[in-house]
Amino acid sequence: MKKRIISVLCVFLFIGLMGILLVISNPYVINLHDIDKADTWQRKYSEYLENYIKSNDYMPGINKFMFAYIDEDMVPELLIIQSDGLSDGVIVHRLIGDEVVELGEYGQRGELEYLKNTGLVRGHFFHMGQGISYTYKIENSGDKELLRSTCFFFDENGGYIEEAVSGRYEVEGTEVSEEEYETAEAKLYPEDAEWIWLRYENAVYLEEDGLEETIESEIAKLQ
Repeated sequence: MKKRIISVLCVFLFIGLMGILLVISNPYVINLHDIDKADTWQRKYSEYLENYIKSNDYMPGINKFMFAYIDEDMVPELLIIQSDGLSDGVIVHRLIGDEVVELGEYGQRGELEYLKNTGLVRGHFFHMGQGISYTYKIENSGDKELLRSTCFFFDENGGYIEEAVSGRYEVEGTEVSEEEYETAEAKLYPEDAEWIWLRYENAVYLEEDGLEETIESEIAKLQ
């Protein structure tokens, strides 16, 4: 009897060890903590969108949303795009603790660039003969402007020209030369960095009907 008990214990011990080795050696094994975490951010974003629909900012048939992995963690950011109008960029939201926080609005005409899992976003704004390009780093509960360049498309007489004239260059809010700007830019990301465009046309409409199904569909696109 004693030998039989020892044999059974050895079998259970072997199975347990094999299970541990499987989890360690296979990165695709599901982690229960990750499941709980995923359930949290999906639920929080769903609640936030439901409240947004009830707010005065909501414009049915115009507002859109999507998700993207912008910062370094494994929780995607929620992006709300009010329209593709001239002054409307992409509003980036991040889950901080149990709260969905609006970090800021970036870009123009419902468009924004980002480098996946780096926290870097890049926006462009062109209006009245002036073009501004900037790069932000999303971190903690806010953001930090790292680069900004301003070019002008009109001459000293106010006439419009097609080729941009070099303008003002800034690194973390300090004006620098064009050469210093390019050096800082090269340190921040490589020339062949794979920037991903977020566009209004690729987002989905934010509608109350079928919202949960739409969220699930958007989450599936992240895989």
